[in-house]
Amino acid sequence: IRVAINSALCLSMILRLEDMEGGTEMLKTSSWYRFIAEEMSVSLAMPCSASDTFVNHHKPSVYAIVAMLRLKNKPAWLRTVFDESCIF
Repeated sequence: IRVAINSALCLSMILRLEDMEGGTEMLKTSSWYRFIAEEMSVSLAMPCSASDTFVNHHKPSVYAIVAMLRLKNKPAWLRTVFDESCIF
């Protein structure tokens, strides 16, 4: 879990730096970011349906999601993952 948290903190710093430089293209094409966001939204909406590993160790994903939500140029898919109709 410590390695995952440190990795997520590094990822959030990289996202912030790339956002300042205007280069967040990798968020649009990488499915891993979307997977992290979808698992987080599932665990918020229906904790019983999220994977056990994710429920027990959700802190790293929180760091990554918060970094993505703070971006100036958020990817379009981020709005669909956290859309009210998708969560409810």
